[in-house]
Amino acid sequence: MYSALADVGHEQETPTPPRARDLAGFHALVAERLAKLRNERGDLPVYGLEHGLSRQEVGWLNQLIGTEIRDGGVGTNFRRVCLTLVAALSEIGYDYRGTGTDFWPKLEPVFGAAIRDREREAVSQLFDLAHRHYGIRQPVDSSWNRAFRHIAWPIANAIAPREIHRALAKALRESYRIAGDIADEDALVERLRAIAGRAGSPRLVQWLDDRDLAAAVAWRLLGEPDPKSRISTDTLQRIFGDLSSDAVAKRAVARATELHRQRAQTAARPKPLGRARLLLVDDAADGLALFAELPWLAAEVRQTLSTTVARSGSYPRLWGATAPIDPDRLFSGLPIPLAGIDLCHVIDATPPFIAVNPGPGADLAEQLAEMGPALTLPVILTPSGSEGRHAEVSGRSVPEGSFRLLVRGGTEPPAEVQLLGMVGGLHCFEIGETTGAITAWLNSLGLARTGAIGVEFGGAAALGHTLQGPVFAAGQPLLLRLTGRQSDQTAVVTARGHQPVTLPPGGLLSIRGASPGEHNLTVSVGGEQLRVGFTVVAAEPVSAVLTVSTDPVAPVADDLRDGRLTIHLRSAIPLRGADIVIAVTAGDNVASVADQVDEWPQSFPPHSPLMQSLTDALRQSAISRGRRLELHVSVGGTWTWSQALDWEMRECEWEFVDGEWHVLTEELELPVLAISGSAPLEPDYEAVATDSSPLLRVPLLEGTPLFREALCTAPRRVRPGGFTIALPERLLREPVSRGKAAGFLPCLEAWLAWASARPEHLVADAARRQVAAKAESLVVTQLCGEAWARAEQAGGPLGATAWSTLAQIAISRGLAAGGMLPEIPAGEEARIHSLLARAFETAVPLLWSDGCTPDPDQLACDLDMAVIDAWEKLANLRKAEGRSSIEDPDTSGDAEHWKAAVAEARERHAAAKLARFLLPSSRAQLLMRADYRLLAENDIVALLMDTHVDLNLRPPAWVGPDEIDTAFRIWTEPRAVLARGDWQDNALRLLIDRQSSRAARYAALRYRAARGMEPQP
Repeated sequence: MYSALADVGHEQETPTPPRARDLAGFHALVAERLAKLRNERGDLPVYGLEHGLSRQEVGWLNQLIGTEIRDGGVGTNFRRVCLTLVAALSEIGYDYRGTGTDFWPKLEPVFGAAIRDREREAVSQLFDLAHRHYGIRQPVDSSWNRAFRHIAWPIANAIAPREIHRALAKALRESYRIAGDIADEDALVERLRAIAGRAGSPRLVQWLDDRDLAAAVAWRLLGEPDPKSRISTDTLQRIFGDLSSDAVAKRAVARATELHRQRAQTAARPKPLGRARLLLVDDAADGLALFAELPWLAAEVRQTLSTTVARSGSYPRLWGATAPIDPDRLFSGLPIPLAGIDLCHVIDATPPFIAVNPGPGADLAEQLAEMGPALTLPVILTPSGSEGRHAEVSGRSVPEGSFRLLVRGGTEPPAEVQLLGMVGGLHCFEIGETTGAITAWLNSLGLARTGAIGVEFGGAAALGHTLQGPVFAAGQPLLLRLTGRQSDQTAVVTARGHQPVTLPPGGLLSIRGASPGEHNLTVSVGGEQLRVGFTVVAAEPVSAVLTVSTDPVAPVADDLRDGRLTIHLRSAIPLRGADIVIAVTAGDNVASVADQVDEWPQSFPPHSPLMQSLTDALRQSAISRGRRLELHVSVGGTWTWSQALDWEMRECEWEFVDGEWHVLTEELELPVLAISGSAPLEPDYEAVATDSSPLLRVPLLEGTPLFREALCTAPRRVRPGGFTIALPERLLREPVSRGKAAGFLPCLEAWLAWASARPEHLVADAARRQVAAKAESLVVTQLCGEAWARAEQAGGPLGATAWSTLAQIAISRGLAAGGMLPEIPAGEEARIHSLLARAFETAVPLLWSDGCTPDPDQLACDLDMAVIDAWEKLANLRKAEGRSSIEDPDTSGDAEHWKAAVAEARERHAAAKLARFLLPSSRAQLLMRADYRLLAENDIVALLMDTHVDLNLRPPAWVGPDEIDTAFRIWTEPRAVLARGDWQDNALRLLIDRQSSRAARYAALRYRAARGMEPQP
């Protein structure tokens, strides 16, 4: 797919004379083209972008149109040549990125003339004329198209505007990442719609309303022909060429195409992932150090394995004996320390290399089991890479040159063999030049010398290894040289499809331009042959080492400016004290903030000081919505990540004029439904902001509330807790209200609207969150029941990790602050909490592991020392900052008190009181064990589906993937829920299935806590 996209769309056209000289001539050319296409398609529409004109002809046409508009405006003068305006405006619609209100000003420089407000109606009439006479596409019925009904025509006829290219590509990739092969186009489009809604892409959701158009574009992106020929080939080719100019979209499409082709092919058995190997490293401080190096894995495979292991809820340990390992770290290809491992026990007891509980499915479990090293004694290790690094080799033949052996005790080597020490419970010997005695000893161990030919790769750093051999990045020259007894002879190297190459004695063979994939070489010397292999992969960032993700997953600039954006940092390796810079640019710097990251993974939610500072700086910059922004994250001054931030195409725009807020569409001002924060379930057109209560202003379009466009306003002196919130006397598990009893939909709309609204300023935002919290509690009660709501309220706040939860509890119980310990200085609550959590994890890293039952007295001692360590670090930090120090800490917590604190932390972190409400028990256990720091939203939805038990035993299922997705995102991405046209239907189904509602709420609470999203005050 890469090559298909790279070759089209941006070549320079050779200037040629236009085929027409006036508007009538261009109209005739477009009419002929559209008539031909319509004749081929029957009842299916044609599109203005399919005009068939070259880029030079479009430029000439724009000049003619500009001259006509300057002379006679836009009206009946275009009726006989309406297709000229359709073609030109469709081109503008294709390139347009904006809010809706700025379409017409951007049109003026194209034509060199302005279309006045009163002429916009004439433009729509000309498009309607072309629709009736030539069959061009009519806009679908949507709230945005009704609000901006004039520009809806050119955008609908732009087929696939540039604005949706990246979002469409990502949705296509995601559809194949989380699902199997999609059999038909209706299922494909429905899956794309669901993903677009979840990602908060309303423009893409609207575009997907045209199912025929969406299917035609999607099939072509996947490299499949469109059986109905719904779009002309040359127009599709142009769109794909433009899409390929966006590197992110191009990669997403390539991955979707690859997954589509892989899953369309049936395979009897999954391909082995390869075997890990042992590494022996000479460490100046610790002597011999043993590591495990897992095979190189493609990015998609790494993602799948990491997610599967993360769902188990506890970090894996190799052979059940190492320290817990972050799943991203485990599958990153970085060496895993095997400190304290006893390889003799591993070989005798044969524990599983990587155990995942619950099981990941038979195929994947088998692949994981096969990843362990062979571990056949003695273990042979040969020099690999840098000096002092030896890697395990398979087989029972020892190589030429020096090597090392790991051997059980009890064997006596010849005197010439050097004993380096013990590692992994085995004796490590260094063997150089072989003698008769050494050869006899090796034979007694079942080893024999290999053939006289050996090869070694060099020149480029290996990314890892597979069953095929070493893995290298594409674009780097590889060097190959002979080793072994015959290295001083001439060799012949042969590769399939290439002429043999003669390698002189002592020479180097340079391999250039090797394409991604597996390669095999045959090396022939003196009548002997050796087959060697290597793999080349497209260079990719080591995403498993350091990654950035966001909530929402497809952010727009409005998410940052309106205070809805969360940034998550994850690292597969510990990075202490790394400096982070987050910046927003638009060609030059717009806003930036900096901080130091001391704990991984790390999240910066909207209410964190860092993100609040960034949001404030962006608001103060008063950046135009016409400028495209980029979000940049830099860690340690060396690693960077960036994401383009388009502005959301809104259904209306708020303007502050003469001291009042007004909401406008393309041509008129909308009425506003006002809702007081004091009575959030009682909409009132006449409500006004008071001295204490905020006001939610919801635009009405043809009587329909646009909750996604709501604005929260309030006087600047409003403070949280400064106003009362009237709640209903009773709650109903019914859609609508009756009398003083509140129905489900009014409560849910209140929660979604207040949680999603744009705040006027920070004070309004605090008041908005207070009202949203009350509305949220109502919906929780309706969906999950009163007993659940009481348990949730009594459970206390959840921590991001079990360690942070233990820190909270230790402070509240007087085990980590107060008494013999210092009181927490003002403003240091967050820092001492972080230091305590980190100190606890360092002191007792296996505390939360299954089966861990430490001695109470030793545990109390370890935790006491961790508390002292945390306070000493805080004292040193304050001293370095020139602030008052802290008295020397001293503590001696009672063992029973620490035991009780640990038990409470274990229960609170897993929200065990809530989990007891979950049925069946298998679902509760799986949801409790999952590691929510590592799971993405789509992974959690998949986890909920894996454990779902539908109440309806006969198909169709009462609650399916879309309902489960809505149930989860109601609590995590309310704004994305409102973007879905089917959110009310999905939500109403949840009233019947309380168990699914509880499971989704439980997962959402754990997810929010793990990401610092604990939300409303």
